[in-house]
Amino acid sequence: MSMFDKRGPTDTKSTSAAVQPTRPQQPSPAANPKPQASAVIGPGISVSGEVTGSEDLRIDGKVDGTISLRDNVVTVSHSGEVRANITASTVNISGQVVGDIAGIEQVVLTKSARVRGNIIAPRVNLENGSKFKGSIDMDPVEEKAPQKAKASKSQSPPQPAAPLAAASAKAEDAPVKRAAASPRESAARP
Repeated sequence: MSMFDKRGPTDTKSTSAAVQPTRPQQPSPAANPKPQASAVIGPGISVSGEVTGSEDLRIDGKVDGTISLRDNVVTVSHSGEVRANITASTVNISGQVVGDIAGIEQVVLTKSARVRGNIIAPRVNLENGSKFKGSIDMDPVEEKAPQKAKASKSQSPPQPAAPLAAASAKAEDAPVKRAAASPRESAARP
């Protein structure tokens, strides 16, 4: 560069794109989805009754009753003790649960989980070391109730079985053969 060159160190119009790295543009706050809020039942809290809402729930304390958060995640931590039926999108258990669990998407029992109750979920994950007593039904929770209702409507009243009635009539006409008495039975008779 010469002393009279019009391009100086402050004129960066032509070289700015090549020299400076491009920064990724930050999306506007309105474009970011709002992180879902999470509620916590702390270790010193005990709840008795029905728990409903529209937030994820972490249970560190005690809950007795029912928990119904169909669109959210319910997490029972290591210190959590639940005596309730739980219905949620995803249920993660590391503590103790006595009650039925319905997971719309999935149910996960970690190695420290202790569960007594039935599980209904399309996906169930039992980690090695978890304790579970109950049954597992891997049908989707959404479809479970309508299928039972349809099946009960389509059932016809029971009708007598003709072959069974005919077979029992033939059995009545046939002579009865008795097995020979055992020596013990013979000795017992006078």
